[in-house]
Amino acid sequence: PSSEIIEESEIDENSFSSSPQARLDLKINPNTTHMLWFSGLRGAVAYACVRSFPDRFGHADEFTMTTMIIVLVTVFGLGGTTECMLNFLKIDMGVDEIAWETCFHEGQCNNGLIARFEDYLHRFVVRD
Repeated sequence: PSSEIIEESEIDENSFSSSPQARLDLKINPNTTHMLWFSGLRGAVAYACVRSFPDRFGHADEFTMTTMIIVLVTVFGLGGTTECMLNFLKIDMGVDEIAWETCFHEGQCNNGLIARFEDYLHRFVVRD
């Protein structure tokens, strides 16, 4: 196989073979990286790992229970502080809160799948 030498002027700026300097826009900034870790899928990965863990000594139930406790604590602990972390890391959420509240209170934003499910459940939960 012959090796080809590609001149830098021949490289398209949008191609994957371009230099890192030409692809700076594809770099994830540190604050976003921290947020990706903070809101990661550790629970799903941990549960998948513990379910495939060998049970040679009969401790699979203990490992599963411990993993589920850790997963639930981190889901509610980290999940409950997501907005605080977004504010701390200065990551714009892109939500116009005044427009959203106006839309929500006028009932215009409440027409999705969850709203229909709530309407369905409302008949069984709330007395008239």
